[in-house]
Amino acid sequence: MEIKYEEFASNISFFEFLEEEFTEIKFSRNEYAKEFNLVNKIKSINDLAKYLEQYPKLFDLYESYFQISTFSVAQYSNFLFDVQKLNYDDEISLSTYCKNSCLQYENREPNKKFQYYYDKTETKEFNKYAFKKAVAEYINCLQKSKMGDKNRKYLLDHISKNITTRAKIAEYLVNKYNLIEHSTENLIEKSLLLKRHQVDPKSFSGKYGSYRIEKCLNNNGFTKLSSEYTKTLDFEEKKELNGFHYVREAKIKSSKRNVKFGNKVFDFILLKDGIPFFLIETNFYSTSGSKIGINEREYISLAKDIKEFSNSNENKLFFSWITDGNYWLSTGGMKKWENIRTKLDGDFEILNYSLFEKYLPEIRNLI
Repeated sequence: MEIKYEEFASNISFFEFLEEEFTEIKFSRNEYAKEFNLVNKIKSINDLAKYLEQYPKLFDLYESYFQISTFSVAQYSNFLFDVQKLNYDDEISLSTYCKNSCLQYENREPNKKFQYYYDKTETKEFNKYAFKKAVAEYINCLQKSKMGDKNRKYLLDHISKNITTRAKIAEYLVNKYNLIEHSTENLIEKSLLLKRHQVDPKSFSGKYGSYRIEKCLNNNGFTKLSSEYTKTLDFEEKKELNGFHYVREAKIKSSKRNVKFGNKVFDFILLKDGIPFFLIETNFYSTSGSKIGINEREYISLAKDIKEFSNSNENKLFFSWITDGNYWLSTGGMKKWENIRTKLDGDFEILNYSLFEKYLPEIRNLI
């Protein structure tokens, strides 16, 4: 069997919106009612610094409204610590700062989260390395915390219990972001209660391809293996299974011979009577981009390694790049496909979703 470009192109699929394109609205009017009511009352840096003590969740509103969470850890470093003191060379000064302003909040309550990171490096005496590492890990933890995460509480506690942090945040938002101009006519509330974020389009199309393949397998006699199965399948180890099965995002190895591609996580691995026999990678391209070239080089090399392994093992392991999308209908896509086809010349080494379903009965009979 030899698939020609015309057959491949005439079976191209176009993207379907099978999942939500936008995330759910983050904010509940009831959950943030007090904070929303305060927003329009804030007229100065002092107002904001004062309210943040009792209502630290105000930071949630401003972070999302001004999209501060897209910034690096630098802003958080300056909010949470006195960076000039962190940069002291003098060990005694650093030790004093650690004891008075890091291992405890400014209201003198212990900062258990910082203590946790500081204690990870075992040392009885003050140690600059342990201290700096604890600071970095603490900042990273709080900066990455999102609304609803268990670590979000530590950020809100730090704001509420440190007057210096509240003052820095207030000054930063008012001076750098003109906060007062936004704190009128319920502008922030209206924006946050209507705002929805678009799902990453690359992740979106990637999920579409996996959905199509999984649907095809489920409709054609393949059963998905349960989570009790390992994510690394041994080619030599026969599992007590009858019929056709598949696993998602798994590696493959051999206990008897070298497997060059043993570190590769495949999108799908198909099994017959418990033995892996068909390895799948899938991508969907609506437009051209550098990712196609990267995938092309990787999969051509991968197919070669799998062939070499199969030739020494009675030709029982096969690879398929299942790729789709209207990019392949462009002139550039046609030329690239024809070039790839000279290197991926096996019967099923490059398919699209429709051709995979068409030839699945023959793929089932490969072993």
